[in-house]
Order: sequence, then C-alpha cells, then structure tokens
Amino acid sequence: MRPRIDPELTRRARELRNNPRRPNWRYGIASHVIGRPSPDNSSCRRSSSIWPAERQSSVLSSTAASTLNRRKRMLAERHFCSAKDGGSSDYELSRLGVSFAFISPDRLLKDKDIIALGNTRLVLLHHPGHTKGSCSYMLDVKDDNRTYKVLIANIPTIITGRKFAEVKEYPSIREDYAYTVNAMKHLKFDIWVASHASQFNLHKKRMPGDPYNPEAFADRKGYDEALENIYKIFREK
Repeated sequence: MRPRIDPELTRRARELRNNPRRPNWRYGIASHVIGRPSPDNSSCRRSSSIWPAERQSSVLSSTAASTLNRRKRMLAERHFCSAKDGGSSDYELSRLGVSFAFISPDRLLKDKDIIALGNTRLVLLHHPGHTKGSCSYMLDVKDDNRTYKVLIANIPTIITGRKFAEVKEYPSIREDYAYTVNAMKHLKFDIWVASHASQFNLHKKRMPGDPYNPEAFADRKGYDEALENIYKIFREK
C-alpha cells in the first residue's frame, strides 16, 4: 500500500525544485539521523505526511534525516518536528517554507541506537548543532588483516550567518555545538571519513589507481584540525 502524501505539500515541493535557491539534498553521507524531540512534539506543525517522496531510495547517501533499512524508514527524534511540517520549522530551511512532502517513519532514533545493515552494525552518535538531529556513525569494518573501528564523522560546520543569540528557532544551538565539539574530540577510532569529501581530503588520500591502503584514512591530526577550525568559528558566534 502506497503511503499517503499530502497533495499540497507535494505541489509545493515540485514548485521548490524549480527554485534556484532550493537546498541541495543529494550530497554526502546521511549524517543527520539522531536527536531528541520534546516529549509531546508540541512545537511541530501539523501535516498528514512525514517522509520526502523524492528521497525514499537513499541509503547513507543524503544529508536528509533518513535511513532506509530493509524497507524501514528511520528518522532522528529531533528532526521529527521539521520533518512533520516539511522543513518549515527548520532554523535555516524555514526561509523556503515547505520544502518536501513526508510519510511516517517506522522508527525514531536516539543516541547510541544501532542500525543493522546486513551484518554491519552502525552505532549512531548524537552530534547536534549543524542541524538539531545531526549525528555521526561508528562501525567495525574487517578486511583480510584486521578489524578497523571506523568513524563516519558529522563535522559540525556552522551554516547560519547569524549570531547564535539571533537564532530564535533553535535556542539551544550554542549548547548543542559546544556539546558536539567536545564529544567528538574524545572519540577513539582507527580511521575516519566524513559527510563531505573535502572535510577529510578524500581526493588527496585516495587517487585513482592507488593501491589498497586503509591507513591513509587514519589521519588523527587532520581530524583534530577540522574540529579546531570549527571551534574557532564557534567562539566568534
């Protein structure tokens, strides 16, 4: 049975696709899947649907707050409000009004929740700030020689041009960024990647034709420098 999509949200989502100012949903790894909503979701606006129709097929391939796992749709709890109203309550996306049409998720995800993808287990790490429900992932990857603890890092880039005190739509933004930067500084891993190739210098670490070398992605120094650069911007906000 096909999910019921609000016709008005669908119409406005189609209009948005012709808007040159629309956000680009199709890049990076899904790193916005975790969070905590208010207990009664009282700040959510009403809508009859909860999932972006044009992104239902993405698996770890979009910065949208979604993950597809054996046909189960999963959503960060703290993304539930903006998902329910098509993005119109998001602290940055709200300037575009309703941006997408949604259907209901099967599961709301919390910090340290586990997503099973075949034999792979991803542990979600609640890292809010960039969005209310941003998260990173930790997983084990095994090759012929050893098992690596891999971090898929949500480097908490600051996307608002406003001072944090001016972001009334997200009153805890300063506290969330402070929590995330501190939490990420203390993570332990063997190798790391990030939501965007430029954040971990993918094209310098792995060139076409290069031999297999997972150690190229160890780079703790680069990880620490990325967080320090974010922290410098954070202090200015």
